[in-house]
Amino acid sequence: MMDSRERLLTAIANEKPDHLPAQVHNWMQYYLDTYLGGCDAFAAYERFGLDYVLYVGPRQIYAEKDLANWQRDRRDLGTDADGNRLWAETITTPDGELHHAGAYNAFTPWETEFLIKSPRDFEMFEKYAPMPVALDPAPVIAAQQRLGRRGIGPMPVMLGFNVIYFIAQALIVFRVDGLMVPAWLAVAAFGQVAVLAFPWFAAHIGKDLAGRANATINFAMFVAAFTAQYAVGLVIGLFPNTATGYDPRGYSWAIGILLVLQLLAFVWYLAASPHREFRP
Repeated sequence: MMDSRERLLTAIANEKPDHLPAQVHNWMQYYLDTYLGGCDAFAAYERFGLDYVLYVGPRQIYAEKDLANWQRDRRDLGTDADGNRLWAETITTPDGELHHAGAYNAFTPWETEFLIKSPRDFEMFEKYAPMPVALDPAPVIAAQQRLGRRGIGPMPVMLGFNVIYFIAQALIVFRVDGLMVPAWLAVAAFGQVAVLAFPWFAAHIGKDLAGRANATINFAMFVAAFTAQYAVGLVIGLFPNTATGYDPRGYSWAIGILLVLQLLAFVWYLAASPHREFRP
């Protein structure tokens, strides 16, 4: 009999599992509290024998100076006639204030006043809305370790999407008629999947070193990206321009060289097997 991890991976590979994987999109907190005695999603999946699919993201960390430019004042407005809890929030920025409001009940929350109501609101949001400066992978690591063999960790997902990324690049290299646009879209969609390695890497080396190690990796990736871009330009420049611009053969050769380097790194990575995850 397969466990949840094996069953889901088998289905993703378009093969036949022991039975059809079954899961819910998400567990409503109201349902867990009212009908399942307040248990969490892990226990609910286990109770009904479903396959574990959980949505867990890293904790976002913001710079203090960014938060100072985005000061939030949320006020509880009490309960309306239908028993819904009402709230309103004012966000103060150096250029003015933004306002929005909403409500919630035991089932779901919703907005009653949108935050962005004018071009000026959008300008303030675009200028001052804080963006995370770092990510703490601890919640993802904790969920992965609790799931063990019952779930799919970030590394198998990353490696699987990397294969799609390589195939899309190969289509571009060989200039396959009718598939060039989908190939470029796939490259754009899956080119950032490597970020899934960061939670695994933090667990691999420990949280005390994770911040410095990730910063070092980011710097190395930054240098490598600009070096690769420069190299691509050099290769394209080796081919004479056509009447419509750069020679497509130049792109094929440049991307092909990068693809070969990526495949060599991918094979080395799989052979070294550092991606094998903790399994209790």
